[in-house]
Amino acid sequence: MNQYKLGTSVRFLNSYTQPGGALVNPPSVAVTAHSPSGESYSVPVVNDSTGVYHADFQIPTTETAGIWIARWVATGGIPSQDNLVEEQFQVVPLGF
Repeated sequence: MNQYKLGTSVRFLNSYTQPGGALVNPPSVAVTAHSPSGESYSVPVVNDSTGVYHADFQIPTTETAGIWIARWVATGGIPSQDNLVEEQFQVVPLGF
């Protein structure tokens, strides 16, 4: 699991494919970062090329250290199992 300090930036990466493996842009892609304290943060998504995306998130220094979840949600044009992608990452206090 990747580890980051409070106040640093995290880059999330994801891609979407059609059955058969061709990259595709879903009509809608969103990323939300969820903290252990229960807060949710909408993260801007960048479409780098067909089917390839990244999202940069600045972890607030006022937030809670612990295990966070980044959740990608896409709609339409891709297999349903790819509509929701989650990844965990660990955030540690600034003193570490």
